Amino acid sequence: MSPSQRIAVAGGTGHIGLHIVESLLSLSPTVPFLHIIVLSRSIKPEKSKITFAGSSAPIIAVDYNDTSGIESILREHNIDTVISALYGDADVFDIAQQNLLTAALNVPTIRRFAPSELSIDSETADSVTMYYLKKRPILQRLREIQAARSGPGIPSFEYTKFVTGLVMNYLASGNPKSSGEDAHGHMFAHKVIFDFENGTAEIPGDGQALFWMSRIQDMGEFIAHATQLDVWPEQMDLVGDMRSMNEIRALAEAILGKKLDVTYLSEEELQLRLGPNPSSLTNVVAEVMISFARGEVKRSETYAGLKDIVKPVGLEQFLRTWWS
Repeated sequence: MSPSQRIAVAGGTGHIGLHIVESLLSLSPTVPFLHIIVLSRSIKPEKSKITFAGSSAPIIAVDYNDTSGIESILREHNIDTVISALYGDADVFDIAQQNLLTAALNVPTIRRFAPSELSIDSETADSVTMYYLKKRPILQRLREIQAARSGPGIPSFEYTKFVTGLVMNYLASGNPKSSGEDAHGHMFAHKVIFDFENGTAEIPGDGQALFWMSRIQDMGEFIAHATQLDVWPEQMDLVGDMRSMNEIRALAEAILGKKLDVTYLSEEELQLRLGPNPSSLTNVVAEVMISFARGEVKRSETYAGLKDIVKPVGLEQFLRTWWS
């Protein structure tokens, strides 16, 4: 199979999606005939395209309940690859993303599909019931589709799940730099486990659990370069850094020059944080912390086929940039 040339990014105006689109556009000068479109639920009148590094991608409004409408757009642009950066509540994964795949499968030029993973591995994070478990059905469907299209004389089809860990940029939230907002890229400031601004941390379990993280800018670059591979494996991991919570604590204390006030939370204490609304941010954060405490994050390394192309920023360099 050949590299992707005509790519649709669903959710490409969102926090992670916009980084993917910009990284794809940055490839345009060196990748002939690269064509990018952005699918979005809505378009602001003053924002009909995304322009970056001298190239542009049109933003096209779609209704994710209308599979024929999505199919028409993908056909019009002869799309060969669909990358989903959709994010939201259960309906996004149960309905919107499934409809996106259904539409794509009816387009004869489509040969690649990447579902919305872009975090820790949804197939190991058993404790995150509302968010990560909802990502699993489309992976099973993609496996079945790929198997059905593997025979002779059948158009080939590939999928991959991009497992990139949590967003490292969150660990810059509250940093003292005059350009501190730049640390977040297109993400929002959000403190996860560590609050370096106030010198505190709430660590799940005994602190030995692994924390897998990557910088959001590196995620975009990784996915963009992955589109130019000849073959897609079923999973591609990006590891900016992977350390235990206690190792992160020690590194941060050395950079900050002070001890953190750390609270270690048992699984029982984290369970008490779960409220009646399973899709609330509070519940998702608590379940992610429970997942960490249970050791559901498995050790990995950056996909070998991109190791020499994408050089992600490590945690020490990132923290020294924003906290020293």
